[in-house]
Amino acid sequence: IRQNSESTRAAAVQQLGQSWVEWNTAVANRNIQEALLKVEKFDDPSKAPVIEQRIAESYVRSLFSNWSISHYQYLMGVLDQPLWDGVMRDIQGSFESDSSFGRLVRWAWKRNRYLYAITFSEFINSTISKEELK
Repeated sequence: IRQNSESTRAAAVQQLGQSWVEWNTAVANRNIQEALLKVEKFDDPSKAPVIEQRIAESYVRSLFSNWSISHYQYLMGVLDQPLWDGVMRDIQGSFESDSSFGRLVRWAWKRNRYLYAITFSEFINSTISKEELK
C-alpha cells in the first residue's frame, strides 16, 4: 500500500510539472501575449476589444483549470504540501488587486467561477477575500 501511495504521488508530481510545461509552451505565443497586454490596459477588462477579451479570458481559464486540478489532488492527499504551497503562492499572486493582471484574473473569475468544483470555488473566493484585507 505504501509503495502504491508513493507511486501515485510521484505520478501527480510528474503530471503537475508536465501540465505547467505544456501550458507555458502553449501560451508563449505572440497573439496571446499581445491580447493580454491589450486587455490589461483597461481598468475594466470588459471594455477591451472582444477578440482580445476572449483570448485573455481563455488564457486565465486555463490557469483556473490547472489550479483546480492541483487543488483536487491536494485535497485527495496526492499532491504534497510543498508543491501545493507553490501553487497557492501562484494563485495568491495572480489575484493581487493592485496589478493589471490581477484585475484581469478577478474579472475572469467572476465570469467563470461556476465552472469549477464548489470546494475550489470556495477556496478561490476565500483567497480573494484574504487578499482584499491586505
